Amino acid sequence: MSPPEKSGPATELEQAATESSLKKLSAKQADQLAQAIVHLNNGDYDDAKKLLLQIQRSTSNTSVLSNLALTYYKLGDLESADIFARKAIQGAPDQAQTYNLAGTISLDLRDFQTAEKFFKQALELNGDYALAHYNLAILYDIYYQDIDSAYAHYLKYLALIDFEDKQTLEWVDQLKYSINQD
Repeated sequence: MSPPEKSGPATELEQAATESSLKKLSAKQADQLAQAIVHLNNGDYDDAKKLLLQIQRSTSNTSVLSNLALTYYKLGDLESADIFARKAIQGAPDQAQTYNLAGTISLDLRDFQTAEKFFKQALELNGDYALAHYNLAILYDIYYQDIDSAYAHYLKYLALIDFEDKQTLEWVDQLKYSINQD
């Protein structure tokens, strides 16, 4: 049995724009951002990118920047995703979701130490952020082979989610035996 694979929870960013960042946008820009988020949710990443870049040319808004990071990530342009995630963090260093996204991007760039730093920062900002626990568990499990730490974060993730993740439950059950044998 292999570790659980996720294309969903590990890479999702809550795309909802924060109230404070929406106040910095004109009505037209806020409407464009809402349209871009619909495109993102529908998998129309090129259309989302086009709208987000159009907004970004006239304002530096953290919701726009973080959604650009997510869009580039979904398009497979990790370098651009990393640039926009770091800009979003600079503009709003209190957003756990953006740190989680930056960690996911760093993980895919195989920069494990930076990924760990970003995931831990996300958890510092929100200790109950399930996706950051999951991503840190994956990092410890697959890349660092630190099964004890991975197991603890998988358990925290499972305790926090409001749905049954059978694949992760089965994997954690297997890890439990690995820990007990050491």
